[in-house]
Amino acid sequence: MDQRIAVALKMISRDIRTAPAPREIACAMRLSISHFYGLFRKETGTVPATYIRALRYEKARELVLSSRLSIKEITHVVGFNDVSHFVREFQKLYGASPSQFRRQATLANRGQHDLNNEDRKFRQ
Repeated sequence: MDQRIAVALKMISRDIRTAPAPREIACAMRLSISHFYGLFRKETGTVPATYIRALRYEKARELVLSSRLSIKEITHVVGFNDVSHFVREFQKLYGASPSQFRRQATLANRGQHDLNNEDRKFRQ
């Protein structure tokens, strides 16, 4: 991977909430914005804004599954300003609203836990 893009990806992922704008990254890399976009697309297969958005939603998904943060808090942590828009887009990406996604995962984990307990009982 082009070292400049590797550095750009680190800059983006350092704090996803405040990820620098593509123009700032290009400036830091001493590249024109068009050259930066071309290199970025060549190395990642997408443009910076789409990459950042995907990274934010993936981080949000992780937080929905692994934290007790409210959906509003998660929205803020990953860098979105509009909770309603975040929920709609999350639902398009993952097939359920963040709350539904969390509930389904919790139920699935409970079901797995119940199966494990039944399996232990059967073995005894």
